[in-house]
Amino acid sequence: MTLEQLKVFAAVVKFGSIRAASSKIYKSAPSISSAIKALESHLELNLFSREGYRLILTEDGHDFHVKALQTLRSVTELNSSTKQKEKKDKRLITMSIDAFFPHRDIINMIENIRENYPDMQLKMTTEYHGAAFKNIISNSADLAITPVKGSIDENVELKYISSVRIIPVANPNSKIAQLLSPVSSIDILDHTQIIIGDPCDNINERALTKLTGAKPFYVTEMITKRAMIMSGLGWGELPEHLVEQELESGSLVKLNFDSQLNNFSEHYLVRKMDIEHGSLANNIWKSITGPH
Repeated sequence: MTLEQLKVFAAVVKFGSIRAASSKIYKSAPSISSAIKALESHLELNLFSREGYRLILTEDGHDFHVKALQTLRSVTELNSSTKQKEKKDKRLITMSIDAFFPHRDIINMIENIRENYPDMQLKMTTEYHGAAFKNIISNSADLAITPVKGSIDENVELKYISSVRIIPVANPNSKIAQLLSPVSSIDILDHTQIIIGDPCDNINERALTKLTGAKPFYVTEMITKRAMIMSGLGWGELPEHLVEQELESGSLVKLNFDSQLNNFSEHYLVRKMDIEHGSLANNIWKSITGPH
């Protein structure tokens, strides 16, 4: 008796005939008939009654069908468990990084990890508006570096990494940059705010403040947002590390508002605790540390 014979037998029972099973499991009808006969010969049982048009299970066939399904389920679970273990033991690590986290810190981090794990394979995604955290919750990423807001699931483990300063900036020749400092909350609303997101989304990230009543332009990623601000199409909040040279050269200016915006984004290394991580993911978790 073979596993393949059990699969063929279960398929014939499920689909009601050898012809139907043949089209579903992509095996020829003669090979299915042969497998069923071989199984019956091995068991010394008649599994089907062949008196009518359809194959009908005998009483012995019913009993054996129950046991066959139990065996097939056990095999499926064993294969799934083995594949999960193989996946954990692979050298592929998936990381989701919040777009406001400094690129230089990411590069330094990867260089340090690769030095210790030269055969590591890395898949990295850049995310906005808490998507990196959601990837951890959905098991789409092994590790994430992201701001964390609101209540935290008890199955999530956090490690503080760094604080990123977020500042409102504009082209020095733009109309909002010509206003007297500090710019009033009412005057802000007369000028276009460049926002990463979608008009349908309720954007309320700690480091991405959409001002109520503002005239927004929506973009999908950081490079476009920065380019639009530099061109004078509007103002917006950007990580300080991303505009250091522009602020120094004067091609961008920092805006001073009378109502202070949230200006720091606390970033954490995040992972799930209720899943089994591979040795590589565990070692990387230990090796990534925050400020000392």
